[in-house]
Amino acid sequence: MRRTHVDAGRFRRAAATLAVVLALAGCWDAAGAAEAELPRDVLDELGAAARTCIASGATTFAIEPMAVIRRDLNGDGRDDYIIDLHQATCEPGPGLSTTAGSILIILVARPRGHFVRVFRGPVRGYEIEDGNGPLTIRFQLHGAYCGKVGNDRCVKVRHITETPFRFVD
Repeated sequence: MRRTHVDAGRFRRAAATLAVVLALAGCWDAAGAAEAELPRDVLDELGAAARTCIASGATTFAIEPMAVIRRDLNGDGRDDYIIDLHQATCEPGPGLSTTAGSILIILVARPRGHFVRVFRGPVRGYEIEDGNGPLTIRFQLHGAYCGKVGNDRCVKVRHITETPFRFVD
């Protein structure tokens, strides 16, 4: 009987990546998107989330249908992406959320198919306001971002452009 040595770390990374790809293939159709393929930058962000999940001791990383949203956020006519890791599960283990919220990533398209990450940080929720030109997103944040305690209401509003931003507590 022949035995092969398997690097457990490599195996877990490969399994996590496969879980992401399979989950995306299923959820992308369920979300009604026209394309099954995601841009490399989006896949890289999802892969990083899967690696973080597996590194925490989890064995499963999966995403819900609304974890990846494709929409023109800055009014340039190109598809931008929001990755909402609140819509991801990381089991068993501590998960990807904290009391500050879940990681939200916003990628804005640039010419020639490249993307710029304009935001990556914890949010408790968000709402995209309809309009023309750069859209406005209303972020619900941990109270510390507004000089309050954790459970206090804290809302910050940003117009989405190619300029990266972050919230400082």
